[in-house]
Amino acid sequence: MTAPNSLTSQASEPGLAADQVLQGVPVVSGVQYGPVIRPGKLPDVNSGPAEDAAVVDPTAESERFAAAAAAVAARLRDRAAHATGVASEVLAATASLAQDRAWLGAAEKRIKDGAPAVRAVVDAVDQFVELFTQLGGLMAERVTDLRDIRNRVIAELNGLPEPGVPLPEEPSILCAEDL
Repeated sequence: MTAPNSLTSQASEPGLAADQVLQGVPVVSGVQYGPVIRPGKLPDVNSGPAEDAAVVDPTAESERFAAAAAAVAARLRDRAAHATGVASEVLAATASLAQDRAWLGAAEKRIKDGAPAVRAVVDAVDQFVELFTQLGGLMAERVTDLRDIRNRVIAELNGLPEPGVPLPEEPSILCAEDL
């Protein structure tokens, strides 16, 4: 018998032994059995060209960035339209944040100054994370959303699958560091 906050993995979970016990905090009480799923892998925020690498065509890089940010916002809006209640509201708010002119403008400025799009995204989001953290309260609560948007835009720029919680086809047990 495993502890209430433990989970014994199934053999089908890649990288886990069939009898491996995962420790965590359950969202609901009771004992459950099912396949384990995990959120998609986060992109490496340092995956782009070196910081000192200048972009040859800032206009093309800016367009690439704008398309990536728009694609992320569109997917979030679509999910919001298909969700209900609080989930829909959170997704809609995150979609709006993905198209916020302040952080987009900060990234665009960096690209126009010669930064690669990935570096511009990281630096622009870091700027607003620092600001929001200093402001505290409701603004500080948006830091996780900003980082989520950063990760989604970087994945889009790099042609990687979108990070986040997968949509399982069967009832599953979600194991995540952060939601």
